[in-house]
Formats: sequence, structure tokens, C-alpha cells
Amino acid sequence: MATSGDTSFTGVDEELVDAKPLFSLFAVDDRATVMAALTEATAQAEIELPELRILSGGDQEAAFDITIQPAGPDKFWVLFVLSPNQPGPPGPAQKEDFLDAVAERLGVADAPAMQMIMVDFEALRDPELREKLGDDAMQDVRSSIEGALTEVAVDGQVGRLDATSYGVLSPIDQDQDQMIATVAEATEEFGVSESDLGTAVESVELDANADAEPEDLRGLLSHTAHKFYQTVRKGTPFGAAKISEVTEEIAQAIQLIETALERGDISVTSREVRRITDGDISLCLAHGALVFGDEIVPADQLLVMEDHPELAGRHDRYMVAIALETFGQADPSTPVIVDIALPTLESGEASRIAEEMAGLGYRIGFRPHGLDMASSRSKGARQVYQLLKEGVPVWLMNFATAISKTRRLRGAYVEVSATFLRDLSFQPERNKLMSRFLKIWHDVEVSLVALNVDSKNLALFMSKLGIAYGVGIAADPS
Repeated sequence: MATSGDTSFTGVDEELVDAKPLFSLFAVDDRATVMAALTEATAQAEIELPELRILSGGDQEAAFDITIQPAGPDKFWVLFVLSPNQPGPPGPAQKEDFLDAVAERLGVADAPAMQMIMVDFEALRDPELREKLGDDAMQDVRSSIEGALTEVAVDGQVGRLDATSYGVLSPIDQDQDQMIATVAEATEEFGVSESDLGTAVESVELDANADAEPEDLRGLLSHTAHKFYQTVRKGTPFGAAKISEVTEEIAQAIQLIETALERGDISVTSREVRRITDGDISLCLAHGALVFGDEIVPADQLLVMEDHPELAGRHDRYMVAIALETFGQADPSTPVIVDIALPTLESGEASRIAEEMAGLGYRIGFRPHGLDMASSRSKGARQVYQLLKEGVPVWLMNFATAISKTRRLRGAYVEVSATFLRDLSFQPERNKLMSRFLKIWHDVEVSLVALNVDSKNLALFMSKLGIAYGVGIAADPS
């Protein structure tokens, strides 16, 4: 058995080492090792790659022990096992850990007055700025932002809420404008001014009762972070400025959802999933939402459904029933894939729903939100494997994390983002590398689904890559 850990090898084009998308899954320093292993694997030699770092979403990394096993001419298995030696989180804490830490602070009697400031940096998701500065410089910009935020935070308590947003525990009198100015001073070194940062800022005073249960405090903070995301991405009003007022906001959101469900004020829309080769409809992807007068609003825009598993289960049952009633009648053999909340999957409710619907002659599948297959905390992974084993279709939303469980995902559907595909379409010389990677999925009968296929050229490009399914106006060749 050969082991390859040396990045100094010959005969490899360095541009290919940095190519996307194959190598975009791996940490930059590990890409040469991967290229060497793929080259050696073609000679039918088994390769072990210990503790390779794979990007698991939001610039976070997870370490995997990877084995490449020959499986025939020009064919091999790539096995991913989560390594017991994980890299420590650089910089800010993960969102869940940060919110837990802040909740602990709230539970301390006579704690000094503090606030949680939430700040989003549009610059971190600006493709034009990234193209202008390059990946390395953008990482430097991110590091400088995180360093500046850590300096002003109480005991350095900063958390990454998502890929471009941060939570900062700060004194109640922290000047937000001054905080942003401090960040801008740090990023100017890399050519990013305060106006380039594109900041959005909200804050909430942490005035909760110290006698409150930690789980309740954690729920208030989770809802507050969720509100901030909706404000930044959807433009919804932020609402309560004190954490003590968030309890009422949550109660109101629950009441709105329950009333809409009881009245049947539900809207379910669908998208057809077609085989790119012939345009035949293979799946129906259904999305449920609630109706409030002239507004149609997904429940998870109002509430963190993961924090309310009983309500999430009832909501998802309603959506499944309406989806099947609306879209499952024409051809019951065509699976209807319905969005569900993570608790519905983790509790086994999804499996029960699928069994009940099968008894009525329907094929139902699920697209669970919030599922991270690579996370050691994920309780949903076992349910995914069980559903697939039972022949229930499961649609995974995160391409990068799904790769860690490839051999156990036979029969699953994995979506690929439109942006990802468009990046590929501008780099046709790298199609061969991507095709090699996609072949791994094909060999274990995992189907990739391309979202937002909006041009014939893109549809043709995906077909050449071996991506079987597409959603969008150009997915139907007719």
C-alpha cells in the first residue's frame, strides 16, 4: 500500500492543481497532494491520504482520511472517513458554539450590560471583488475583518453566523460606527475601503433574566441571528432591540404559522426536474409556503423551525399532503420531493410519512434543510441512509459536505448550484478533471441535479460532464 503526502512531484501542470471545481473542495495547501494521488491511482496503485482538509462550507475545514482504491481500468473508489484529528477552528467560533457561549454569559447573575452586534460584509460574497483581488487576498481581507472584530469584542467572543456575517459580544456602549471604522482600517491594507465592505449592522441588548433556562436563552439568540439573516438577505424589518422582547416575537411567529396551517392558507409550488438528455420529467420538486393576504412566506422565514420540532413536523405533514394532492395525481410513479425541516428528518417522522404515503400509492421524497452530512453533530445522516435503504428519494442541498458519505448515498440526488456550473462553463479546458470527479458519483448511483439551467449552452455543457438532471427553462431540450 502506497502513501502519498509529498506535494513536490513532477509532470503536473500547476494551473490544473488550482483548477476548479475539483480542487475547490480541498484546502489550497492539499491540492497538489490530491493531484498526485489521482495520477498514481490511474496506475492501479492504492493510495492513502491521511488528514486532508476539505472545505465543509462557509470557509470552514474538516479533516478526512481519504483512500483511493482501483476498481478497474480508469475507474477507482474514493473513500472519505472523518479523521479523529480535526483542525482547531481558526479565528471566530462556529455559530452554534458562539450562541452557546453568549447564552452562558446571559445566565450569570449581575453580569455587566452587554449587547450582541451582528454585522454582514457584502464584500465577502462579491464575485467581482474576488476576481479583482484574487483568492489569497480575499482570505487576507477576511482574516483582517475577523481580527478587528475580535479586538473590540468582550473577551474576543466573535462567532461566524454564516459565510459573510459575524456576531460580536460587546459592551452595551460599543459604538457601531467606530467598530466598522476599525474594521475598514484593517482591510484598507488590501485595497478594500469602508464603502467597499458593504456592511449591514444590527444589535440586540442582552437584558434577559439571568434565571431563565439556558435552552430558552439559546433559543432567543438563535431567533435573533435568524432575524438578522432575513434582514440582510430578504430586507425584512429586524424588530426587537432587546433580547427580552424576542420571546414575544417568537410567540407571534408561532401563532401566525399555526393559524395559517389550521385555515389551510398554504401555497405549494413545484419545479420539474428533467433528464437533460431527453427532457423527460423525472421528479417534481415541491416548495411549501404560508399565505398571509397577498404575501406568500415560507415558515422558516418567520421562525427557526429547528428549534420547534413539533410544529415543524406538523407543518411538513401539511405540505406533503398538499403537494401530493396538487402534483402527485397525474403520475403517482413520479416521485414528489418536498422540502422538510431538519427535526422532521432527525425524529424519524419523514420515514413514517413516506411509509404512510407509499401505502396510498404515492412516492414521496425529501429535501431536508439545514442538514450537514459532514458534521460530526449531524443526527440526520443515519435517517438519510435509512430512507435511501428503504427506497425513499433524498435530495441533498450541500454538494461539498455530501461528498464525505459517497458510498452510502446510493440513490440520492445532490444539487449543484448555478453559480458553480457557470464558473465551470467559463473553463472548458478543465472539464476532463471535473468529469473524473463526477464519475465517482455516477459509479455509486448518486445523481447530480443542476439548478437554474437557463441556457442551452449550459445544458449541453452539463450533459458533457455527465450531469443527468436539470431544473430550469433550458433543461428541456425540446
